[in-house]
Order: sequence, then structure tokens, then C-alpha cells
Amino acid sequence: MIGLSSDVSNSLTIGFQQPLIQITAIEEDVLVEVSIYPNPVLSHLNVEHSMEEALTLILRDDMGRTLELINDLNKTYILNLEEFPNGRYIIEFVTKKARTSYSILKLN
Repeated sequence: MIGLSSDVSNSLTIGFQQPLIQITAIEEDVLVEVSIYPNPVLSHLNVEHSMEEALTLILRDDMGRTLELINDLNKTYILNLEEFPNGRYIIEFVTKKARTSYSILKLN
């Protein structure tokens, strides 16, 4: 608020006004429960999760480019990394309410 002019019956506000915000609920933190192994990985990365909701796996290279995108990931999944060169990769897991990522190292 930049300025306020007021008398007994009226008030006039000049400047920026923010709308009223009411918080009605606070959601609990949602964890993405996944297990990935081995790390470092030679060729195949095991992925296991116990999520009840749909889980998406996104594999990205160190430049952020998406290399693999798997929707509705099975409870156990083997990610084949044989075709990828050695290096660091980011594996990201996404649900409607949560997102988490891990760094993995691909070796020969």
C-alpha cells in the first residue's frame, strides 16, 4: 500500500492491493518410494517401487535431454542402459503429487 486517506465514513487507498488469500488445508509431504540398484551401473538398472498411484520414470543425460520416458511404471522394472555411453545420468520419478530424482553413473 502506497497511501491511505480516510475520514470517519470513507477510506480511499492509493497503490497496490493484494487479494485476500485463505489457506484451507495443508497437504502432507508425499514421498516417492523407489529403490534403484546397482549404482554405478554397467548395463541394467533395477528399479522397484511400492507406490499405489501411477509412477513415471524419466531418464535424462547430464545436459537435461530426455532419453527415456516410461509412464505407469511396473512395480519392478529393469532399465537397459547398454546402448548409452559412460557418464552421469539423472533418473527422475514423478507422480501427480511428488517428484524426486537421483544421479546414476553408467560405467563399462
